[in-house]
Amino acid sequence: MKLPGIRYGAAVGVLAVLSATGVSLGTTPASARTGAGGCVGSTAPLSVEESRLSWVLPDNDDPSTPQSASFADQMIKGGGFQGHGPEFTRRLCRTRDLEAATALVRSEGEALWRAAVARAQRKGRVTGALPYSDDRPLYWTRLQSTATLRRWTPGFALSGTQRSALITAYDRASRGMFDIRFPTGRGVRRVIVSGFDPYTLDGGTTGSAPGTVGDNIRHGNPSGATALALDGTTYRTKDGRTAEIQAYTLPVNYTEFQQGYLEDTVGPYMRPGPRRVDASITVSQAGDSVFDLE
Repeated sequence: MKLPGIRYGAAVGVLAVLSATGVSLGTTPASARTGAGGCVGSTAPLSVEESRLSWVLPDNDDPSTPQSASFADQMIKGGGFQGHGPEFTRRLCRTRDLEAATALVRSEGEALWRAAVARAQRKGRVTGALPYSDDRPLYWTRLQSTATLRRWTPGFALSGTQRSALITAYDRASRGMFDIRFPTGRGVRRVIVSGFDPYTLDGGTTGSAPGTVGDNIRHGNPSGATALALDGTTYRTKDGRTAEIQAYTLPVNYTEFQQGYLEDTVGPYMRPGPRRVDASITVSQAGDSVFDLE
């Protein structure tokens, strides 16, 4: 059975495993990347990934001139997610304390993840010009919101540690890490699948337009698209049981791994109990059209 929204070869690999187991600094205007909002506008340094939000490619027809919109904005709009950033900023500006901000970043991050999953699985009308299988709208919309949090001036005292915790909470929520829920019962095979973000976005072929970047920024990651397409799906195994799949995505960055992103997400489901997983599968792009299942 072909799965919607993914490269078919990756999906076949995942289902085969189920059968076998029995189961930098950016200083460009904040409004272009973080959404318009009176509480967002500081010049706080952005992360390396966030600094790419302002990057522009050469025009397709005339490489000597830049495109009219940043690549990130094109990806966000192409996925139909252009309303997420402004709405997140509006709600963030209305928070009055850390507790409210913490609840907001988690709920908004989870909402973005659910929207990306729904798009990848074609649940409802797919908006935006990009294919439903494209994982890049989620990636760039996430960065748009973490940049907003980094340059947000709240109406209450907020330490650097607290701000970092809010950014991390949003990041994890928008990766599906808080969205993993398995049923109990002996008739269920519980499987966690992880994919990865786009990476190697610097460099590539470029034109002569000043201020433009190479086309490596166009990269997506089919393993991330695989995770979106599989999250929340169920399949009947050969022994007649139901395989329940929950998925999430991981960054391609040592910092987050050192913070325990993987262990915190999968660890609770490795412990003995009624929701213990039968398999935890990582799908990663090894090169060209080759995928590793680990």
